[in-house]
Amino acid sequence: MSVVDELLQFLAEATTPFHAVAAMAGRLTAGGFVELEGIDGVILEPGKGYFYTRNESSIIAFRAGQASPDQGVRFIGAHTDSPNLSVSLILLKSYMGWYSWRSMYTGEHYLTRGSIETYR
Repeated sequence: MSVVDELLQFLAEATTPFHAVAAMAGRLTAGGFVELEGIDGVILEPGKGYFYTRNESSIIAFRAGQASPDQGVRFIGAHTDSPNLSVSLILLKSYMGWYSWRSMYTGEHYLTRGSIETYR
C-alpha cells in the first residue's frame, strides 16, 4: 500500500477525534507499541515504544530512549481534532422545497431538494 493510500485510509477512519485515537492506537499496537494503563510509576524499557490514551479522545505515543531522561527528551505533538473532516452545513435559504447550503469548512455550495429534516 502506498503512503497516499495509507493516509487516505487513515482519514476515512479518523472522522472524529475519537475515531482518530482508535485508528492511531491500532496502528501503534500493530507497530509493536505497548499501551499503558497509566503513566505514574511505569518502568520503561529502553528503545521500546509506548502509548497512553485518555478519555478516548487523546493519545500520547513515545519511544523510550537509550539514555537517561535527564539527558534530554524529544516530543512530537499533533491534534486529534484536526483534520476533523466532518461536513457542517449552514442553511442559506429555501424556496419551494429547494434548499441552498454552504459548508462551514470548505465553503462549497450545495443545492438539495426534499424534506429539510433529511439534511439536519
